[in-house]
Amino acid sequence: MKPEIVKCEDVRAIGYEITDAEYKCCAETNCAYWTEVDFRKYPPYPAEMNNLGDVAVWMHPADDKEKLAYYYGTVTDLKAAPEGFVEYTVPGGQYAVFTATEDLLTDSPAETARKVRECASKAMSEWIGKEGYAYDKDNGMMYEFYKGGKARIYIPVKKA
Repeated sequence: MKPEIVKCEDVRAIGYEITDAEYKCCAETNCAYWTEVDFRKYPPYPAEMNNLGDVAVWMHPADDKEKLAYYYGTVTDLKAAPEGFVEYTVPGGQYAVFTATEDLLTDSPAETARKVRECASKAMSEWIGKEGYAYDKDNGMMYEFYKGGKARIYIPVKKA
C-alpha cells in the first residue's frame, strides 16, 4: 500500500448535505456512507451539470464545529448550486492518495463500499504515522473521490 503524495487545490462540489447522517467514527463504517443514504428523497442532478467526478466527505455544516454532516456531490464547473443542492469546498493541501478500486463500472455499490472502507482502514492503521507522514487535521480533510471507474481516498498529511 503505497500512496501518491500530491498537492491539491480546493475541490468545489455541488451536491447534497445530509444532516441526519450518523457518523460512526471509524473508516470501516463512515467511508462510503453514500450506500446508507436514500437519494430518492433528494432532487436529481440537473442535466447541465458537468460531472468532473464525485466527492464524499464528512464536514461541519455552515462552519458549525459542534455538528457533522455528510456531503455527497459532483465536482462541477456549474457557477451556482441549483435549488435543493448545496455548494461545498474540500480544502486543498498536501494529501496521500490511495486507490481503493479501479472497478467502479463493474462492482456493485456494496462491493465498492467494502473496498473503499478496507482501503481507508488500512491507510489509517498501516500507513499513516509509519511512513514518515502524519494525519494533518489542520490543513485538509479526508475524503473520497470517484471518477473514471476509480475510487480514491484522499488523506491530508504532513511530514512526521
